[in-house]
Amino acid sequence: MKIYAYVEKGMGKTECQDRVLVGDTILAGGFLESEYEGDGNLLVAVADGVGGYQGGERASLMAVDSIRVLNRRTNLIEEDIKGLLERTNAQIMKTGQMNPGYSSMATTLTALVMNREKAVSIHIGNCRLCSFKRYLQPITKDHTRVAEMVSRGEMTEEEALTSPIRNQISACFGGNREGLFDKLQVEVQEGMTEQDNNLILTCDGIHDYVSEEDLEDILSENSKAAEVCKKIAGLARSKGSTDDISIIIIDRLGKYE
Repeated sequence: MKIYAYVEKGMGKTECQDRVLVGDTILAGGFLESEYEGDGNLLVAVADGVGGYQGGERASLMAVDSIRVLNRRTNLIEEDIKGLLERTNAQIMKTGQMNPGYSSMATTLTALVMNREKAVSIHIGNCRLCSFKRYLQPITKDHTRVAEMVSRGEMTEEEALTSPIRNQISACFGGNREGLFDKLQVEVQEGMTEQDNNLILTCDGIHDYVSEEDLEDILSENSKAAEVCKKIAGLARSKGSTDDISIIIIDRLGKYE
């Protein structure tokens, strides 16, 4: 099974604040192809650092670096994973407090760790994990102001797609404010180990600009993985995305080889 990852720095930015994790490899730019043989754990993650020049890239790096130990966990126990993430959040908060320039450092994180017996998702913020065969099926829900407004009936889903505040998150690691970490979700994904659908992780630099229908069209093409990733990134740019762009494709169908 092949895993593909692509990271692209945002328009006009000096630093990419996104970090992608595939196994033990942390990617801050470019294209990566990896192979999972089915032994041990498969671990992937997308972290989107926030805080501008106040340490977003440092927060995202700390988040993905901390979870690399899950590659070597024989048993995937939700409470153990939550404990690890709580310690990570505390360290990010401490780093921000000890370094005035990093006082608002924060990051979102969406990750998946799985083996033959179990699959566990990790989610906080507005990166996304979806399954894909013919259609995209969201597995995570965004922790954003507009998502909360939609759930309360204060905004329609159509309005949320073009809202100027659609990228304002309501949960993250760090952020120098209590309560932002409370929405962390560590969940067993029942049946995922037996499924043959592909799995897709994206940051908001993609899915805030590219519709599900357009993503489905590109993911359905018979193209090489690098071409698919760059085409998705190019479409996001054409739709106005100046943000960092990250995507991971877990190709269980051998579609993009």
